[in-house]
Amino acid sequence: SVNVTLDNPTRADKLFEEVSERLASSSSIESIRYSRSGVRQLKRILRMVEFGGGIGMIFLLVITGFIIANTIKLALYNHRMEIEIMELVGSRRGAIYAPYMLEGLGQGIVGAAVGIGIVFSVFLLINSTMAKSEFLQMLFSSFQFLPVTVLLSIVVAGAVVGMSGSFLAVRKFLAEQ
Repeated sequence: SVNVTLDNPTRADKLFEEVSERLASSSSIESIRYSRSGVRQLKRILRMVEFGGGIGMIFLLVITGFIIANTIKLALYNHRMEIEIMELVGSRRGAIYAPYMLEGLGQGIVGAAVGIGIVFSVFLLINSTMAKSEFLQMLFSSFQFLPVTVLLSIVVAGAVVGMSGSFLAVRKFLAEQ
């Protein structure tokens, strides 16, 4: 028997058809079996997981933005007298926005780092479970943590969401006054 594993499952159908055509012409091969419907179903499931993950990520980013905006808004209400004094002495908007934007930036980066830490902990737990199970090792030949580029993009997204939430909170607060 020959087991074939793919790095990129999106081309599985085409690859299996090509391999089966090549092998079918050989006289030493008795039969070729692979589940076309299983491969198609797996591809559909992968697409659904990718789509659901994308929707979930957008939802979490929006929720995170609201949480950061509300946290900054509380800080603004706590410092409203200082902000009024800054406006009275003629401070530019940038001088008023800057400390809160930095606070939002910090919250976004810390939030992203905590999230990455939790995901890494779950990864280590799953990885240790897979090391104990031959069946799981057979199903998932390689199981790796997120690439550095993805980790950096998560941190950058956290920073952008934090700063955006802060900007919106400060803008709304100043508009109300």
